[in-house]
Amino acid sequence: MWIRTQNKEDLIKCQKISIIGPGKDVYLLVELTNDNYIELGIYKSKERALEVLDEIDSKTMMNKVIEIYSNLGDLTFANRENYSYTPIYQMPKE
Repeated sequence: MWIRTQNKEDLIKCQKISIIGPGKDVYLLVELTNDNYIELGIYKSKERALEVLDEIDSKTMMNKVIEIYSNLGDLTFANRENYSYTPIYQMPKE
């Protein structure tokens, strides 16, 4: 999944997302390699970081559903007027 960082300066294709903390703030990060991380967002509590991680999980599942429907040739689900498909998740400010 593609995620735009909280500061909106980077667009990153994420494979593994980890919560790093505790500390003054709890960081939600994407792991690029075993030793290198890029910060996606900073949250004041572990609970909020977990909520954001849950939102990313839900978005990932919705993207998978759309992919399955598209592969089956049934595009009626993805073409509903009241549904907008955005494959990029924007990290919330808070």
